[in-house]
Amino acid sequence: MKKIFKYTFILISFLFLMSSCIPLSLFDPLITNEIIDGNFDKVIEFKEKVKNVKINGTVLSSFDGKNYTLSRTLFTKNNYLEYEYNGKIYKKTLNAVKPDLQLFIYACGDTTNSPLSEFLEDDINEIKNALMNVKRNILVTIIADFTENDKIINLYNMNGKFYRVETNPSEYGMNDEINSSNPDILYTYMEKFYIGNTFFLDLWNHGNAWEWESKQYLKTKAVIVESSSEFLKISDIKNVLKKFEETHKKIDVIGFDACSMAQLEIVYELSPYANYFVGSVNEEPGYGWNYNFLRYYDLSIEFMLSNLVAVYYDYYNSYSNLNYLTMTAIRLNDFKNFVSKNLVSIKPNDNDVVIFHSVISNADFCDSKFAVNGIENYIINSYYKEKNSTGLGILYKTSDMDLILDYKELDFYKDFKLWIEEKWKPF
Repeated sequence: MKKIFKYTFILISFLFLMSSCIPLSLFDPLITNEIIDGNFDKVIEFKEKVKNVKINGTVLSSFDGKNYTLSRTLFTKNNYLEYEYNGKIYKKTLNAVKPDLQLFIYACGDTTNSPLSEFLEDDINEIKNALMNVKRNILVTIIADFTENDKIINLYNMNGKFYRVETNPSEYGMNDEINSSNPDILYTYMEKFYIGNTFFLDLWNHGNAWEWESKQYLKTKAVIVESSSEFLKISDIKNVLKKFEETHKKIDVIGFDACSMAQLEIVYELSPYANYFVGSVNEEPGYGWNYNFLRYYDLSIEFMLSNLVAVYYDYYNSYSNLNYLTMTAIRLNDFKNFVSKNLVSIKPNDNDVVIFHSVISNADFCDSKFAVNGIENYIINSYYKEKNSTGLGILYKTSDMDLILDYKELDFYKDFKLWIEEKWKPF
């Protein structure tokens, strides 16, 4: 028995001695093994303090000896990292990883009547929760036009850690006060931060459908409301998407985290320049979308968009005073051609249609299924209290001359003027 104890003690002592003899030089303190692609500064992290850190031959600065800032100006597809630890020189290649999905949120919280800035931070918390629970790489870029101190915010998860990188617009040669109602500014920011792969443009603010589309003499437009009372018109957005497709690609998703944008006329106008559309025909509560839907990007775009609608429903379903809510995700492939071939020949009676709860006064909107046969086939998922609703609206009736002038500026009216005036007769 004593021999067994003796041999056991010797074996344990030997193993302890061997482990203590492992040189520290074999321990690599580097945490960051790959970097997400993107036009913003990154952080290279170490477990221990290191020195003489270089990227592609350029010395990097540190704020605590363990974390080093990699400037976006030094960032390449293959980043050659060199550093010294415990007397040993380490050389590594940090590959740039393109995100599978880039959600680009163009957020205007700088509004006069009801500032939305406070809601953006709630959305960021939802995004963080989603990114920490999804397997694929997602980059969320937010152009945040606040009441003051506008920011560019990039959010992502790499290797189980959430990152939030904030910069000022002036660091990209832009004015620190973002004029988000200017379509040229929207395009410029898309151009500066577009990475590639799947691109989801989310216009985040108030929405007024196509109202004011004809008012060339006013500064007012139809979505993205600023404190200066300026808006983006639907034609502005169309031109931005068209230019982006000519320069890069057709965007994958155009979404509106805003009120009353899921109108057939709007979808028709934007459909050639995106693969999918998502939005609400009715009003949205101040909290808007629940961005936990991003966790469902593991499978496909359609699966994610279907769950955007489902998560929106789950989030608000318990509120009895919000039974007017809608949300709809739509495929856009060949949408224009389908609409042109399937317009109804007879307008239904008033008693046969359901009128939506739009923010536009002096006008009624009904479900587009009463105007386009088979439009349901383009709906990925839809949420509305009325069963069998597509959640996609169309102008049903108005006598407001200003609204009529606005309507006549839309491609839908120009393409189907005869059908609108002789069969559908909304005015």
